[in-house]
Order: sequence, then structure tokens, then C-alpha cells
Amino acid sequence: QSVISYIHFPRKARFKNAELKLKKNLKQIVFDLEKILARGLYHTEKMDGLKIIANSNFTKKIIGQQFKISESQIEVIYPPVNIEAFFNSTQKKKQVVSIGRFMPDKLQLQQIQISKSIPYLDFHLIGFVSDSKESLKYFDECRNYIAENNLKNVYLHPNYKFGKMKQIIFQSKYYLHMLEDEPFGITTVQAIAAGCIPIVPNSGGQIEIVPIEQLRWDNIQQIADIFNKIENTNIDHYKKELQFHIKQFGNEQFSKKFLKIFDLFGIDDKGGK
Repeated sequence: QSVISYIHFPRKARFKNAELKLKKNLKQIVFDLEKILARGLYHTEKMDGLKIIANSNFTKKIIGQQFKISESQIEVIYPPVNIEAFFNSTQKKKQVVSIGRFMPDKLQLQQIQISKSIPYLDFHLIGFVSDSKESLKYFDECRNYIAENNLKNVYLHPNYKFGKMKQIIFQSKYYLHMLEDEPFGITTVQAIAAGCIPIVPNSGGQIEIVPIEQLRWDNIQQIADIFNKIENTNIDHYKKELQFHIKQFGNEQFSKKFLKIFDLFGIDDKGGK
């Protein structure tokens, strides 16, 4: 029986990244236990008979490396994004929006520090604050840093509802993304559809979403310079180019590509033969 596997990112690769962190941060005995678990999970892997679909070319490459299979055997179908839901004619303000749960790996504190050198832009940080000690502590760190440095251009929006989040995106001139090596990046596509100019890492699936090199950063120290450069130039052409580019990530394109895969297997759109 044929099987279609749509992979957003192979767990094996995520686990290896976790191994590196454990090696640096925890005792060796914990690391050894994780290695044993990994062997138990993956020693019986079999990829034969699968139609493998990746959510980006970045993920496609990682799948090929992890499972020792040719990339030519892997199809890429980008996740569906309801682009039309983010179209708007709202007047843009000189502000930056970012989206991500409040945790150290989302780098909100670094964004706040960047805002100090760009006082002419307001920064709106939207994200979920969980009941965990780590999330609550980190949110307090961000809030305290703003107060201690008397920053007037940073606004924290914890646990905002989707409708309010969209309004801030609609009003924002820029969208800042901080997560490196992300497999795809749906929020970046949504922000572009809303008319934001994205500033994103030069890594992972973000490269496929934002093909303009001038809008991508290799290290955090470059972000302020990117804002300063593009703020003093005409960026209308960036907006037009990006909004045309993201049409390939729409719901309709996703459906068309998946239906082609079903045709290959002789499956109708209701799952029957």
C-alpha cells in the first residue's frame, strides 16, 4: 500500500539539534540516555514505498541528509496560507511587528535591545505568555528592561487575540522575524500579504519566502543597519515583488499540487481509489 508522508521537519534532525544542546548544557549521563532513546526510535526506519513531501526546499535537503535518500525523490509543497485574509488598505505607521511566544529562544529581549538604536520606529512584540515559570520570568525580564531603559518605542502585547494581532500587522510597515533555520514561516507570508516589509534570517525556509537578500540578516548585529538603509530608500518595489512572489504559497496552489500527487496514486479527492 502506498503512503504519502508530508513532513514539516524530520524529528530525527530536531533530536540531533537537541543532542548538541544537551551536550553543552547537561551532564553527560543525560546525553547518553537521549542517544539510547534515539537509537530505539530510529533503528527500524524504512522509507521504501513512501511518497515523501517536504514543506520547503530547506526541509527537503534535511530529509535527504537524515534518511540518505536522493532529493530527486522528494516533492516540495509549501504549506497553505490564506493570503487573501491579510489583504488590507490600512495606512502604514513607522512601526515594526514581531510574533512569537515569549521565551528566550524567540529573542524578544534582543529585539528590545535593537529598538534602542532605532528610536524612530515603534516595536510591537506580540506573543503568548504561558503559565510556565520560564515564560513568565522571561516576559518580566523584557518588561523590566523596557522600564529600566525608559524605552518609549516598545510595546508588549501578551496573549493577544487573532483579530487584534491582525490589526497591528495591518498598521505595521515592517515585520521582524528572529528564528533561524525555521523550516518554513507562515507568519512571514501573512505579514507580506498584509503589506509589511519583512526582515528575516538568511537561513531555513525564510530564504524561499524572502528572495531579496537586502532584507535578510546573518547575525543580529546587522538588523539595525538593515532598517536604517531601507528606511531611507523607496521600498515600494520590494512590496510589489514580495506580494507577487508569495502567490505560490496560497491555498489554491497547495490544493492543486496535492491533487496532482493523488492522481499519481489513483486516489480521488475523497480518498477513494
